[in-house]
Amino acid sequence: MDSEAQDQASQPSPEGIKSSIHTLVSSRISLFCLEVKQALRERCRAITFLVTAALLGFFSWALLLAGSIAAIAIATGWQWHLVALCFAALHLMAAVILVKAAAAAAKSDFIPITRSEFKKDCEWLESLKNKPKSKS
Repeated sequence: MDSEAQDQASQPSPEGIKSSIHTLVSSRISLFCLEVKQALRERCRAITFLVTAALLGFFSWALLLAGSIAAIAIATGWQWHLVALCFAALHLMAAVILVKAAAAAAKSDFIPITRSEFKKDCEWLESLKNKPKSKS
């Protein structure tokens, strides 16, 4: 009888299992929320910096281009609109390269810690399913 009492005492109660699952799910949801908030904060900050830098860079670059086009046209004797078209083609090629680089950089993992924890949880649940039940 001692072994039967020990077997019954070692098996978790349904309330204990529900409580454990509730704790597990709530901790995973909390972790997910924390990671999403952190990711959003980081993304918003980065977007703000990028927009400001883009505006400043645009105006600086526009003035630099206008001066360069005029200087090249005067120095070479070429017509200014042909020089401007060459600059436009160079800028278009640079833009295509940058868009491809941005697309490659955007493929980073989202919420990596939560994803790894969910994977561990799934493996743990599978191990519980495959665990042989003791006979009473």
